[in-house]
Amino acid sequence: GIEAAIPLHARGRLGRTHLGPNLALTFIAFATNALFSAGLVMGLVWLQARELGLLSAVGLSGLAALAIVLLVLDFSAYAAHVAMHKGPALWRFHRVHHSDPAVDVSTTIRQHPGEAVIRYVVMAAFAFALGASPGAFGVYRAASALNGLLEHANLRAPLWLDRWLSLVTTWPHMHKVHHSRVAEETDTNYGNLLSIWDRLFGTFTPSERGVEIVYGLDSCDGPATQTTAGLLALPFRHPGA
Repeated sequence: GIEAAIPLHARGRLGRTHLGPNLALTFIAFATNALFSAGLVMGLVWLQARELGLLSAVGLSGLAALAIVLLVLDFSAYAAHVAMHKGPALWRFHRVHHSDPAVDVSTTIRQHPGEAVIRYVVMAAFAFALGASPGAFGVYRAASALNGLLEHANLRAPLWLDRWLSLVTTWPHMHKVHHSRVAEETDTNYGNLLSIWDRLFGTFTPSERGVEIVYGLDSCDGPATQTTAGLLALPFRHPGA
């Protein structure tokens, strides 16, 4: 589709061979995410019925409450993402996502089930503390899913447009920097929906750098690793193996 019409990079052998494992992990991620989302929504329904949470305590509802939920949950995603890079045990799971040597739309949910657990635990803590409505949570998850597809898509954008969009959001090229093999670039641009967290906390790298990024992880290029079974086993291997 659009990736073929205006690609950022030509689709080579790596872009073809990663598709099978990526789709397999996407299928697993959809199943685990659906299960965790259902549990989280049930918890939010229970809290809302009892008017529990910070939003109920201060009497906020409607668009104001929705805006706060979107901001707070987006910050929670940023915080979880940083933690997965800084914590060696958490990085073991997250490196499955970063090991993709050819980033495109199929990379979006190339995610180990263990990473889903980490993300949902953090998100649930913030959502329950707020007493977010199930509807607001649904809006955030839908926006997050759409943005994830866009920020990973192998799309070329004019640099002037890229600079303007990165003032607010994380696509089209801003997130590509985060998939670099160079640690100084990988440890930047953690934002999920909004770029403001990276700017506030000093982890922002200009998005135009994302045009020439070499993707992947040096320790994960082996053919045996780049299979569905190899990626599911990756968190349980030595980090340098």
